[in-house]
Amino acid sequence: MNQTSLIKVVSSIHSHARSWDFLPARASFGGVWVGIVKTVEKPILGTDRFRHFMKGVVGNGSKLSFWLDPWLNKDPLRFCFPNSFALESDKYCRVRDRIVSPFSNPSASWHWKNPPDSSVELAEWAALHFLLRDVTLSDCNDRWLWLPEDSGEFSVKSAFVLVGSKEVDSSRFIWEWCKWIPLKCNVFAWRAVMERLPTKVELRKRNIQVGDVMCPLCGSGEESADHLFTACSFATAIWSKISSWCKVPFIMAFSFKDVLVAHRFCGLKGKLSLAYQGIVLTSCWLIWKARNDCVFNGKSPKVEEVFCSIRSLGFLWFSNRSKCIDMSWVEWCKFV
Repeated sequence: MNQTSLIKVVSSIHSHARSWDFLPARASFGGVWVGIVKTVEKPILGTDRFRHFMKGVVGNGSKLSFWLDPWLNKDPLRFCFPNSFALESDKYCRVRDRIVSPFSNPSASWHWKNPPDSSVELAEWAALHFLLRDVTLSDCNDRWLWLPEDSGEFSVKSAFVLVGSKEVDSSRFIWEWCKWIPLKCNVFAWRAVMERLPTKVELRKRNIQVGDVMCPLCGSGEESADHLFTACSFATAIWSKISSWCKVPFIMAFSFKDVLVAHRFCGLKGKLSLAYQGIVLTSCWLIWKARNDCVFNGKSPKVEEVFCSIRSLGFLWFSNRSKCIDMSWVEWCKFV
């Protein structure tokens, strides 16, 4: 599925008559997209949200929404000029529909429900015109910038640095043991938190010759615990399946510690939250096992096989080692 098709699918599912958000999402639907939107809207530096570090750059104005996308300021214009937005009859109009230039739509004009007439409306209208005075369109396509990078290109590393720039005392991280999974899984996760897993990056730090340090599962990054369980495409495919199965937002993690605390913010309660914690730890353990099979046995891992192992092994352990021994396989597969 290409980018345009994906945008159409998301819009058709999550947009509605009053979905005037930068990224529309129907919270009642759940799923990966809702989880992404919640992350983008979450404050990460003071009151600044993730979306405040993204900005549209106007080209021909055909892709950027005039009122709903952040392109002129860090916030969409609908927040900066609420009275003008209330008067707008076409709230989904594009930038080119409101900016007159040689490259714009010749019929570009303003479409009001009724013209601005109160002192507040007229003041907003004057301020908006002042901001738009230097805006011109070109024959280039609109594009998006990731502001923390000089190149404007988004990278997981820069996002991680941005989130990590908050003054957080990492020593306050509290490791929660899960009682219904085997001790070996808990110890494995604890070692990963302590940077004691023998990943290629950690082995290199200890002056052990490992040759190629790229991730054996995806080959797109150096193999560290953070990469292996968050940025690796194999791991993200696993988390996508876990999220769909457990009906929780997609795990948006930048470090292994973020993965370990996912159960605190997934919206589940009681035994389902307890089950989800163990499922995440079991998933990490089996991802590591798949990695070892790839490195030492030359076996190419398959996402579906690992996911099936997570679900079956998780049920075996949960139904025999937890207090919820009455859960059936059907209930487990439906995660109810």
